Amino acid sequence: MGPSVIDFEFQSILAVVDRPVPELRFDIVSSLLYVDRRGAPENRQMGLDTMDKVTLLRAIADVGRCSSSRCWITEFNWPLWEGPHSPAGKTVAVGEEEQADFLVRYYLLALGTGLVERVYWWRLVARGYGLVVPTGDGPLRRRPSWYALKTLIRQLEGAVFEGPLTTPYGAYLYRFNRDGCDMVVGWSLTSGTRATLARPVREAVSRDGQPSAAFSGCDVVLGPSPTYYHLADA
Repeated sequence: MGPSVIDFEFQSILAVVDRPVPELRFDIVSSLLYVDRRGAPENRQMGLDTMDKVTLLRAIADVGRCSSSRCWITEFNWPLWEGPHSPAGKTVAVGEEEQADFLVRYYLLALGTGLVERVYWWRLVARGYGLVVPTGDGPLRRRPSWYALKTLIRQLEGAVFEGPLTTPYGAYLYRFNRDGCDMVVGWSLTSGTRATLARPVREAVSRDGQPSAAFSGCDVVLGPSPTYYHLADA
């Protein structure tokens, strides 16, 4: 697995996987695809957002002379304001709530392309960016990003992604099916964006796994924190 180039420096990946070196073969093309310096994962760099970058990574793997088409993203995160723990500095740092939002959205955007097999957050326990942080007197504290990842796994493990739905500008609705039940994960870049689902909401779960306000119809209000909407039976 390799070449494990960090950040959006895909010219270096292409230079390595396209070299006709005898006995060199990458079974998996890996990338440490950080997009944190651009802010939200939906933001663009050179015209490309996270989904576009993943698509380009897969295209490079497909054409490489010494690589298979399999791709993994082996590292990403958003550093926090709490200290100088990121080589990018505080200009790209965010708060814990933003970090948790961005984590879920990155996973959905990257894996939703169907072009990468695995995506890994860096790292579990660390000051400055970990899902868990050691406190001053020794115990560990779970950040919002811990609960966001836990909820993402609990809600979507074993589900099949059935594609994005039509949304207003700046909003995202991703449809999933698990065991015959439909679910939609929704968020928007700004708060207060309204959208209409195909069927009434039976249950809604917040980014952190808490039950959301009761719904009586198909209309939802989206914001930067993803919400899991379980739809009523057809």
